[in-house]
Amino acid sequence: MAGSSLISKAEDFADGVLRQTKHILPHIARLFLVSTFIEDGVRMWYQWGEQRDYMASSWGCGSFLGSLFVFLNLVVQLGASGMVLPRVFNCI
Repeated sequence: MAGSSLISKAEDFADGVLRQTKHILPHIARLFLVSTFIEDGVRMWYQWGEQRDYMASSWGCGSFLGSLFVFLNLVVQLGASGMVLPRVFNCI
């Protein structure tokens, strides 16, 4: 009997927490989903030279194309993440 009462209290507590936070949970979930892309974009910004040099040496494309690829990757990752968070496109 005591275990049943404890479980009932825990369920009531969890239900209250969910009712209080249900308007913010979708935003937190989207942030967790895109956090890897945000982190990668920020890392590219701070390690610009290393990223450019790595692309240039691994692809053998030169510094300009390496920089262009890193820039496009940075813009697309941060831009798409920035659009996912406020749900700019509601088609998904």
